[in-house]
Amino acid sequence: MAKHPLDAPDPALAGTGPFAQPQLCFQGSSVSSGSGTAVITATGGATRFAAAHDGRTRQRGASAFDRSVQGISWTLIR
Repeated sequence: MAKHPLDAPDPALAGTGPFAQPQLCFQGSSVSSGSGTAVITATGGATRFAAAHDGRTRQRGASAFDRSVQGISWTLIR
Protein backbone atom coordinates (compact mmCIF):
# COMPACT_ATOMS: atom_id res chain seq x y z
CA MET A 1 0.00 0.00 0.00
CA ALA A 2 1.40 3.39 -0.94
CA LYS A 3 1.81 5.75 2.01
CA HIS A 4 1.43 9.51 1.85
CA PRO A 5 1.91 12.23 4.47
CA LEU A 6 -1.24 13.74 5.96
CA ASP A 7 -1.69 16.75 8.20
CA ALA A 8 -4.75 15.16 9.81
CA PRO A 9 -6.20 11.66 9.73
CA ASP A 10 -8.83 11.09 7.04
CA PRO A 11 -12.26 10.74 8.72
CA ALA A 12 -13.39 8.42 5.91
CA LEU A 13 -10.78 5.88 7.07
CA ALA A 14 -11.63 6.18 10.78
CA GLY A 15 -13.41 2.82 11.06
CA THR A 16 -11.05 0.82 8.87
CA GLY A 17 -8.34 0.25 11.47
CA PRO A 18 -4.74 1.43 11.72
CA PHE A 19 -3.39 -0.57 8.78
CA ALA A 20 -5.52 1.35 6.27
CA GLN A 21 -4.18 4.71 7.48
CA PRO A 22 -1.86 6.02 4.72
CA GLN A 23 0.26 8.10 7.12
CA LEU A 24 1.23 5.19 9.40
CA CYS A 25 4.19 2.86 8.92
CA PHE A 26 4.68 -0.25 11.05
CA GLN A 27 7.59 -2.43 12.13
CA GLY A 28 8.60 -4.71 9.29
CA SER A 29 7.39 -2.31 6.60
CA SER A 30 9.57 -1.78 3.56
CA VAL A 31 10.36 1.74 2.40
CA SER A 32 11.57 2.06 -1.18
CA SER A 33 12.42 5.77 -1.17
CA GLY A 34 11.70 9.08 0.49
CA SER A 35 12.18 10.56 3.91
CA GLY A 36 10.14 10.83 7.04
CA THR A 37 9.94 11.81 10.66
CA ALA A 38 9.32 9.24 13.36
CA VAL A 39 7.05 9.93 16.30
CA ILE A 40 7.47 7.51 19.18
CA THR A 41 4.16 7.04 20.96
CA ALA A 42 5.12 4.36 23.50
CA THR A 43 8.25 2.64 24.83
CA GLY A 44 9.06 -0.41 26.93
CA GLY A 45 6.14 -2.13 28.60
CA ALA A 46 3.61 0.33 27.16
CA THR A 47 4.10 -0.87 23.56
CA ARG A 48 1.76 -3.19 21.67
CA PHE A 49 4.61 -5.69 21.39
CA ALA A 50 4.95 -5.83 25.17
CA ALA A 51 1.18 -6.06 25.59
CA ALA A 52 1.22 -9.32 23.61
CA HIS A 53 3.12 -10.96 26.47
CA ASP A 54 1.52 -11.56 29.83
CA GLY A 55 4.61 -10.45 31.74
CA ARG A 56 5.25 -13.76 33.44
CA THR A 57 8.64 -15.22 32.69
CA ARG A 58 8.55 -18.89 32.00
CA GLN A 59 11.48 -20.90 33.24
CA ARG A 60 12.33 -23.63 30.78
CA GLY A 61 13.59 -26.96 32.00
CA ALA A 62 17.22 -27.95 31.51
CA SER A 63 17.89 -29.53 28.13
CA ALA A 64 20.11 -32.56 27.61
CA PHE A 65 22.89 -30.18 26.55
CA ASP A 66 22.49 -28.10 29.72
CA ARG A 67 22.63 -31.21 31.90
CA SER A 68 25.73 -32.45 30.06
CA VAL A 69 27.57 -29.15 30.48
CA GLN A 70 26.65 -29.07 34.17
CA GLY A 71 27.89 -32.63 34.65
CA ILE A 72 31.21 -31.91 32.91
CA SER A 73 31.62 -28.70 34.92
CA TRP A 74 31.15 -30.54 38.22
CA THR A 75 33.62 -33.22 37.10
CA LEU A 76 36.23 -30.55 36.34
CA ILE A 77 35.59 -28.78 39.67
CA ARG A 78 36.18 -31.93 41.70
